[in-house]
Amino acid sequence: MRISGCQPLDRVAPEIGPGRGRERAPGQSTCMLSELLWRYWKLALEVAYYGKEEGVRNGLRYRHARSRYDSDESWDVGRSIHVEVSKARRLIPSEEVRGELNDLRTTVVDCVDARLVRMRRFSDDGWGELHRFLYEDVRNKIDRVLERVAVELRLTSEKRWRRLTGWRGRGDRPTS
Repeated sequence: MRISGCQPLDRVAPEIGPGRGRERAPGQSTCMLSELLWRYWKLALEVAYYGKEEGVRNGLRYRHARSRYDSDESWDVGRSIHVEVSKARRLIPSEEVRGELNDLRTTVVDCVDARLVRMRRFSDDGWGELHRFLYEDVRNKIDRVLERVAVELRLTSEKRWRRLTGWRGRGDRPTS
């Protein structure tokens, strides 16, 4: 998924990581964070999908997806998510949205990783549930929080956010 107006990740930050490149405008930082979150999500989703379809012990595509997830790329993306969330939190005026962003980081990087590690160590069972969790719950959470960040940074209109989510105003939780 690409947010309209975002440059590809390799053009925004050819070398992902802390201290690389100059500071970006809030819109560029949001695009960078979006690209990183979706890249990490896709790496994890592939492991869960092929674990579900092929099983841990026999699946060639599962082993390939797992090796990609265990690669330096995944570590770099995970670390960069932490860096970009830290930067974004300093730009966002709403304490509630900063909290949601922090919770998103914890869910996407820490919780997903812990669940993948547990799954592949102990069983072929449960891959379907992990895939559903990633495909539905985590995906929806990424979309919802990135949209909230965009509203807070005035990169999209609050009217659009209200229409999409049923949100009625500050302090009121979205219905989705």
